[in-house]
Amino acid sequence: MTGASGQLGAAVLDALSDAGLKSVSLTRSELDLEGDRIEETVAGLQVDWLLHCAAYTAVDQAEREPKRALRINGDATAAIARGAARSDTRVLYVSTDYVFDGAMSEPYPEDAPVAPINAYGQSKRVGELAVLEILERPLVVRTSWLMGGGTPNFASTMMRLGRTRDTLEVVCDQRGRPTWVFDLAPALIELMERDAEGVLHVANEGEATWYEVADALFEQARAQGEALELRELRETTTERYGAPAARPSYSVLDLTRARETYGVTLPGWRSGLIRALENC
Repeated sequence: MTGASGQLGAAVLDALSDAGLKSVSLTRSELDLEGDRIEETVAGLQVDWLLHCAAYTAVDQAEREPKRALRINGDATAAIARGAARSDTRVLYVSTDYVFDGAMSEPYPEDAPVAPINAYGQSKRVGELAVLEILERPLVVRTSWLMGGGTPNFASTMMRLGRTRDTLEVVCDQRGRPTWVFDLAPALIELMERDAEGVLHVANEGEATWYEVADALFEQARAQGEALELRELRETTTERYGAPAARPSYSVLDLTRARETYGVTLPGWRSGLIRALENC
């Protein structure tokens, strides 16, 4: 697997260990996604699956360096796919809800038109196309709003701020499916074990805004007896927040295909609040 030091990658490593599966984690020195030996390295692997979790994920920073985001998420993924094709290795590529523009008002199925509105989403879509075009039996798993791991993420940032500030403003006009990495990781392994292929949407059940996620985290923390500094949580809009990258206002993924075809479902996102707080 790639990206073992990242939020999702670390959770996948734990899930692989729990499942009793042997894994090889490729470090940056062994597989530099900005280097020129990606295809050769992957072609030399003797593995059944390659889980490609590594990515350029700094959504706002990607607006300032779109070429680098494209090089890592697009070009490097294409090289991985070419190497995997040479070594007869299956690839699971983790992608994002940000390949959609947010114009729909009902959950996005896998075959909905893609139209990313930021550089990050554009680069991930290039990676998707590479995997789908180069490999005979690719597996692309789109997920959304990942959090809950040990590295910095929305949940850990909210808790850090809630412990140090008395007032916070959180965006209330973006809606998606919050997804805990500790729920997603075993689901990815289950899909591999079931020999899944094609494009699938996998995320926690339920939907929310970022404001609602933050509010639920703080409510759970207080229920567990934590005395937060936070006294007021305010709603704000995407426009007022002023992030460099545009975000889809609605990116809820339709989870039907993974559930009906492979029996893979994740619990409701609120069920992971206690465990997420343990990681904050």
